[in-house]
Amino acid sequence: MNEEDIRDVFFDRIYEIGSKNSNIMVISADMDAFSLRKFAEDFPQQYLNVGVSEQNMINIAAGLALSGKTVFCYSIASFATLRCYEQIKVNLCSMNLPVIIIGAGAGFSFGYDGPTHHGIQDISSMRLLPEMSIVELSSNDVAKKAVDYAIEANAPCYIKLDKGPFPDWSDVEPNFSKGYRLLRPLSDINLVSNGYMTREVLKVADDLNKSGYSLGV
Repeated sequence: MNEEDIRDVFFDRIYEIGSKNSNIMVISADMDAFSLRKFAEDFPQQYLNVGVSEQNMINIAAGLALSGKTVFCYSIASFATLRCYEQIKVNLCSMNLPVIIIGAGAGFSFGYDGPTHHGIQDISSMRLLPEMSIVELSSNDVAKKAVDYAIEANAPCYIKLDKGPFPDWSDVEPNFSKGYRLLRPLSDINLVSNGYMTREVLKVADDLNKSGYSLGV
């Protein structure tokens, strides 16, 4: 299976929508990706890099949202959430503004940079906030549809974005209203997973199913 980098799939979808809708904005806090670079070059009026300034990124996004924009904010997961937690709570959630926070480096993806870059508390902290929805990406087809979902929600949203090649499971439609999808039919034993580990869980389930067990995922 030919797997694409999930970041490029995600930002390509933002590019596609942003090319038709000038109200789509992207703010980066000193972060990059190949497809994001293309967005910045082709739509400079819809892109802003604020540098290592995550709190200001959220404040700027709030102002843009109040003026009618839908804003994607992109930074490392630990910085995009905990470093600017109060700004998210007060300036985004209290006013229910359409700002989508993209947390890169899920889990220990940036583990080599030390504990400042470990994205292990982002989901639990974002769950405490009113009006905030959370999406963790496990495949490229979900990455595309998560962009559409976040824009249509017209409210604060946190998307946990990993890096590297990911599979495409387009044959199984994700259900964002339920918050899950079945990749293998429910059985007596069922495995629950999210993010990158979902592909590993599927391998385990398929191996055990070959051995005579029946596992749902």
